[in-house]
Amino acid sequence: MRILSSSEISYIEKRASEETGIPEIILMENAASAVYREISLMEKRPEKAAVLCGRGNNGGDGFACARKLIASGVETTVFHPADTGAFPPAAAINYKILKNSGADLRPFEKPYDFSGYDLIIDALFGTGLKRPLDGQYKEITEAANMAGGFKLAVDIPSGLSADSTGVPGAVFRADMTVTFTAMKICQTMYPARAFCGKVITENITLPEKLFPEGPKTVFSSRDALPEIKKRLPDTHKGDYGHAAVIGGSSGKTGAAYLASLAALKSGAGLVTAVYPSEGGAYFAQAPEIMTLPVNCGPCFTEKDAESAARFINENRISVLCLGCGIGGSGETASFVKKLIRLIDKPLIIDADGINALDEKDLETIRGRAVVTPHLGEFSRLSGMSVEEIKEGRPETARNFAFRHGITLVLKSAETVIASPDGSVTIASYGTPALAKGGSGDCLAGIITGLMAAGMGAEESAELACFLLGESAKLAEEKNGENSVLATDVINLIGAAFNGL
Repeated sequence: MRILSSSEISYIEKRASEETGIPEIILMENAASAVYREISLMEKRPEKAAVLCGRGNNGGDGFACARKLIASGVETTVFHPADTGAFPPAAAINYKILKNSGADLRPFEKPYDFSGYDLIIDALFGTGLKRPLDGQYKEITEAANMAGGFKLAVDIPSGLSADSTGVPGAVFRADMTVTFTAMKICQTMYPARAFCGKVITENITLPEKLFPEGPKTVFSSRDALPEIKKRLPDTHKGDYGHAAVIGGSSGKTGAAYLASLAALKSGAGLVTAVYPSEGGAYFAQAPEIMTLPVNCGPCFTEKDAESAARFINENRISVLCLGCGIGGSGETASFVKKLIRLIDKPLIIDADGINALDEKDLETIRGRAVVTPHLGEFSRLSGMSVEEIKEGRPETARNFAFRHGITLVLKSAETVIASPDGSVTIASYGTPALAKGGSGDCLAGIITGLMAAGMGAEESAELACFLLGESAKLAEEKNGENSVLATDVINLIGAAFNGL
């Protein structure tokens, strides 16, 4: 599902007027019809509605929607700014229609009280708002939030910026948001997303040809996931790749085991785990995982890089997962840096494998790597603070991936997948049950398995986010949110595949 910025929406609407002749009043009518259609589909039909209208075109959408509610028999009160001469042309027309038809129009006056309405519609501000609410509109929004009734936002909840994931102050807390043409960033990522409720995207007849060209930002949806490669009747294990998982250290070999098992469960034909010889007992649980213990110590050292590289280059390894549980010692970092220079295979780099890298190392893996940091790891790698990253995750990820020629999988409550070509996918399939050790190892392993079986990097990352989240939800249904283990999730990857 496409995501557009406020400037892109303005660009499209300007082109619609200039190039196709669609007047603003038609777009407003279409928007109002879309909102009314969703209201008419509500399980409980509202009897009494309050429509809160601002002074811009979002308020005009509210006026037009109020007209439709009144015509359908809903007792409707329209609250609006006292200065009715300041509305833009299309909004002014819709206000005049309401006034001439005897609608219940009330200028905003203190004390603001919206109790007694079973539907409150927020049409105060649209995508153009760039600052926190203050003064009268802050008080109106807070009063609306305190009132009962179902709360519906027109386009975006007032108080949010379309292009930011932040919550700068008072925000209308919607149960549903009906947005137009495309989703906005604030509707896809927390904390802003929490104020949007259920988001429904409606087409208001803006032609696709008017949309800006170039790299897209999209919101991943189940019905548009990458297609899974089907196994043919005369196939064999070699058709689905040989993945190597290099990871583990003293006390953390289980991470390499989890990634290896997830890779097998996700479709890799063969998986070999390469790990420091301490902790190999994990792999006895899954004899399908081939093993190559190296070193007799607790972690990889620089001198182990040549033997690991020799194994990779001599055994036709398709893809390499590097870093799960590998540890953060200086010796291990030297191992990682040397290994990536000795091989030219596709890489998935996770956890302390990422912490071993600097920007110079990223040039070594340009064009062949998927890097999967959480916010803290990405902060160290990019030099940005976590707060800076949170404020603009999609653009930050886009710029970083493009600059370094990598696929970036930036993990959080929503995962941002940024491609080297500048495109961005936001995947939101997770559950709080995944807030537990081993989840990142599972994701890295699933990406590895999908890539080994022949799927591209970006497609593998998107599908892996879905499979991890869906498997975790299935495990949560069985075990409860607090008791889901990474192994529970891995064991249900097959069920998640079957649900597609």
